[in-house]
Amino acid sequence: MIVPGGRDRPSNRRVTDIRRLCAGLRPRPPRIRTYEVVLIPGLLQTPDYAAAVSRASQIVSLADIDRKAESRMLRRQVLDAPRGPNLTAVIDEAALRKVVGSHEVMAAQLRFLMGMAAHYKVTVLVVSDETGAHTAMDGAFTLFDFPRPEPGIVSIPTGLEALYVEDSAYFDRHALISDALLNLALGPEPSLALISSIADGHDRRADS
Repeated sequence: MIVPGGRDRPSNRRVTDIRRLCAGLRPRPPRIRTYEVVLIPGLLQTPDYAAAVSRASQIVSLADIDRKAESRMLRRQVLDAPRGPNLTAVIDEAALRKVVGSHEVMAAQLRFLMGMAAHYKVTVLVVSDETGAHTAMDGAFTLFDFPRPEPGIVSIPTGLEALYVEDSAYFDRHALISDALLNLALGPEPSLALISSIADGHDRRADS
């Protein structure tokens, strides 16, 4: 599979299937760093949220919605594996406020996100709206950071599927962006406080 060319996208790069990463074929697990602009990261989604995302795409058949949601839940099991990866998720505040499915779905999703933040392999950070414009606001991405000399992999989401790019220069550029996001994001405790406050807002709207 070839990644389409375009602004800040390499062309003619090798793309790697996520199943290679989760199947344990690598000698050591990666560190996963993900940034999302308008969605909760896939590994941290509830089944109801994941199903609502699939329905909203209008390109997934009804028969495939449950299968895709179940597949996403199964992928999360990689975090519980003895040699599973550590996950750092940086999420834009807009993703927490966007109503996906319903306010009830969002409240449950955000409280689940808070629970996952207590997982010893998971760190959840929020880039608040007050941050304003920043270097990553035009696109989500995920980094699979393997111990050297293993090459890192960048995952870029699209409307149909994620593309996996194994290219050291492309990875290094995104690693710099990821480092910048860590400096911009709220710390773990303020992030959880903001998530809790937004979840309370969804609860109030669900009950109204």
